[in-house]
Amino acid sequence: MRVKQEKRTRPHGGGRLSFSMNRKPVLAYSMTDEKETELAGSVLRRLRVMMDEDHVNMVTLRQKYFRPKYRVGKWQADYNMRLCRRRKLRKQKERFEEAWSQWLRTTGRSIGLLEPIPFNGPKLGSYMTEELDKATEVEETMKALPTQQEMRMNKKYRMRGWKQYLPEDIFPGQWKDDEEDAVHKLFRRPLHKYPYDISKRGTNHVVRGIVF
Repeated sequence: MRVKQEKRTRPHGGGRLSFSMNRKPVLAYSMTDEKETELAGSVLRRLRVMMDEDHVNMVTLRQKYFRPKYRVGKWQADYNMRLCRRRKLRKQKERFEEAWSQWLRTTGRSIGLLEPIPFNGPKLGSYMTEELDKATEVEETMKALPTQQEMRMNKKYRMRGWKQYLPEDIFPGQWKDDEEDAVHKLFRRPLHKYPYDISKRGTNHVVRGIVF
């Protein structure tokens, strides 16, 4: 704004008059009247929607470490490239979801995909007898478990060592050696680290290995 000759503030050339303003920067205003008060969370939510979060995140990450002036531009350009890629992927996802919902509303509805499927109970519900149903109740199961006093007094609940955690298949007498498909008849060393002997043709060299 140019001023007249008699109102100039500088001796050489026309200057600009300074504006005295007392207006505070506000990004989100309250939508209610003076008599009613709006919740602070509602104002903050609207403020977050109006705020450019990507720019704020960029400034926060940029100020995290010191960079020379010639590197700030490169870093900011790389950040903008990554930001554009995220926006592009987000738009592609939104377009795909919109097309899918549109297909469901038209073709899917004609096929019958939007019709509800009635649930009449499990298909194997007829095999569940009353005895099995009662046995699976929580109260009956808790009654069958030993109490804390029984676990302290009875020695069978105080077993020590790793023997109680071993499966039954590894104990003696569990292998079926009489059958034709017994593991001891199929392999020479069934429990060995290298159950196969692979020899090289024309030599006596034997390579032991595992075939997967």
